[in-house]
Amino acid sequence: MVRLAYHSSMSFIKIKLAVLSVLWAWIALPSFAWGPDGHRVAGAIAQAYLTEEAKAGIKDLLGEETLAEAGLWADDIRQDPAYDFAKPLHYVNVPRDAQRVNVKEVCDSGQCVLGAIEKYEKQLRDQTLPREQRIEALKFLIHFIEDVHQPLHVSFADDRGGNSIPVTLFGEADWNLHSVWDTGLIRQKIRGGNGDWNALAESIRKDLNDRQLKKLRAVKNPVAWANESLDITHSLYPHLPKDGNIDGAYYAKYMPTVEDRLAAAGVRLAMVLNDVFAGKAKPGTTSQPALN
Repeated sequence: MVRLAYHSSMSFIKIKLAVLSVLWAWIALPSFAWGPDGHRVAGAIAQAYLTEEAKAGIKDLLGEETLAEAGLWADDIRQDPAYDFAKPLHYVNVPRDAQRVNVKEVCDSGQCVLGAIEKYEKQLRDQTLPREQRIEALKFLIHFIEDVHQPLHVSFADDRGGNSIPVTLFGEADWNLHSVWDTGLIRQKIRGGNGDWNALAESIRKDLNDRQLKKLRAVKNPVAWANESLDITHSLYPHLPKDGNIDGAYYAKYMPTVEDRLAAAGVRLAMVLNDVFAGKAKPGTTSQPALN
């Protein structure tokens, strides 16, 4: 009886340790720009500004899958070793004292979100490429254009884009500065509304006027989008609560910024896709100015 109890106890401990190791591995994973709701919101905004040509071209590649759904794929595959190459493509790190993104210094090999946007737009345009490759290119492009608009994905390596800065969110532990911007503030907004990410997307879109749309569309270079994010990132650190408690005051101050960035991501994503699918795309061309 003692031996049976011992083995039973040991089995329970092993199971418990296994579960804890899985949970720890999940918690330890680096955050990716915008949580699922953020990507859905940006994708839904973009969907509303697509031309008929773009809608047809996207449908030819994705079928009935929407931009809101397709934008999640690049995060869904992060557990697949075959896509390990894509892990550094979600962000770009700059020196802490950098006021602008110097692409030659921080992304010379193209292994950052800016290089990824350029690469996958070219692939999407190239109709000589296999269909499956262009489908992947479209999904990557959707995701990375949205990613570069999340401020902490244009940030600093020394704290992993805020991942190493622990905070509490409305009294909840186990958050960090990065995850608050990925997910936490958007979650709070949705909870305070009707609990629907699509309603948040529609609300943001309805608040955009023609002047704002023109202003967003006038900025076509992804490096400029990254510099916008970097400016915001720099502004966040001096205002981080000393006790690490993200509360209602922080939410009220920064949720409008989150909404502005989601709006910019959606409008600019549509702008790029409308251009890609306008007429016949030429192999290897891009609408974006050269990164350097």
